[in-house]
Amino acid sequence: MAAKDEAKALAQAVPKALQGWDKPIEFPALDTAQVAAGIGQVNLLAGTQYDKVASVGAQEAFVTSETNRAGAGSLVTGVSLQGRSPTITGLSLTKDQYLNAVKNGLWGQVQGDPNSATGFSNNADVNAATKRAQALPSVSTADLQASSDLASFVKGIGSSTASARIGGRNQEYEKFLTFGKNANGEIIVTGISLVGPQGGNIFGMLNSGVIGIAHVHYQGLVQPPNSGDNSIAKVRNLPSFVIGSTGQNIWEIGRANGNISIRSILPNNNFGRWEAYQINADRYRIYNGGQYP
Repeated sequence: MAAKDEAKALAQAVPKALQGWDKPIEFPALDTAQVAAGIGQVNLLAGTQYDKVASVGAQEAFVTSETNRAGAGSLVTGVSLQGRSPTITGLSLTKDQYLNAVKNGLWGQVQGDPNSATGFSNNADVNAATKRAQALPSVSTADLQASSDLASFVKGIGSSTASARIGGRNQEYEKFLTFGKNANGEIIVTGISLVGPQGGNIFGMLNSGVIGIAHVHYQGLVQPPNSGDNSIAKVRNLPSFVIGSTGQNIWEIGRANGNISIRSILPNNNFGRWEAYQINADRYRIYNGGQYP
């Protein structure tokens, strides 16, 4: 089957995903035989690929695929529509695969939705969400910190993630990532999202396999964790990270001595000191917002 025909056949294999599409499309990894059932063999390229498979109106449909490490063929792990989708889930990308995907335009496949019901577009949205988050009780008082391999993974992808261009003209959306582990115990990126210009609610992405999240504070936003950035650690008991605008500064949000706290992620698996979380970043002593442009 020619490549063009394969693309059409693959698009026809997921008609529900490509028609009336209005939310992230999630489905478990499908092997080649499952995807190709009834439409003939679909030969996806080896390695992680992002292949345009069809046009749906003015939108471009993409399939995300990854080579099965067991050698059983390729896995289809997600579908998105460029210019319409703010989220891709169902990913399974190791650090090297993710960095290669970013280089090949992964973040360009997602575009922010200014009318998103879950996104924050202004300070009023952020302040209201912060008040809601602070009113919620913390689910635990036990110490919470990311594993060294997760922290190292985030440090290793920080710069590439921060500098990656997203779909559309407006680049001022906070990039969110979720992390998990694959069958080999390796840290992987499981999803990416643009929730809103000033963040938003990503609880819908936090399935049982998620072990942590990260998001980027682009240039113009307060850089260290602030406002409601503590909500994931507080309510879901998951470590989270804030990546600064260049990716050089990265902070972890966890829990130390019973209190939600932050620390910096340094090179070579080193960490800064824990400091109690502050809604206003200017109140930090170690990580005061004024020292970060």
